[in-house]
Amino acid sequence: MKSSNVARCFLAVGVLLFIASFAWPYLLPKNLVWDDARATELTTASEALHETMHAHGHAHDHDHFGEVDADDDPEIVAAAKRYRSAQADLDTAKFWNSSAPRYLRWGGLALCVIGMAAYFSSRNPH
Repeated sequence: MKSSNVARCFLAVGVLLFIASFAWPYLLPKNLVWDDARATELTTASEALHETMHAHGHAHDHDHFGEVDADDDPEIVAAAKRYRSAQADLDTAKFWNSSAPRYLRWGGLALCVIGMAAYFSSRNPH
C-alpha cells in the first residue's frame, strides 16, 4: 500500500474520532454508566459510613471520607469498603461522560497531524 493511502487512512480515522468526540454525549446512554440505583447506593453507603463512624466515636475529615485504618472496627471497614466501591462507580461514570470525549478529540487531532505529515512527506520527492 502506498504511503499516501496510509496517510489518508490516518486522516480519515482522525476526523472520525474528532467528530465522534462531540457526538459522544449523545451516543452514550446516560443510564449505561450511572443510573438511579447506583446514585441511591452511593447515598446509602455514604450515610451508613457516616453513621457508623459517629456510632463508634470516630471523627472524620470530609476531605478523606472513606479512608479508614485496617485495625478499625470491622463494621467501619465494611462500610468504608461499600462507600469506596460506590464512589469508584461514580468516578467511572464521570470518566465516560467527560474524559473519554476529550481523549477521543485529542487522539483524533493527533492522527490528523500524523496523517497530514505522512501525506505531505509522501508527495515530496527525496
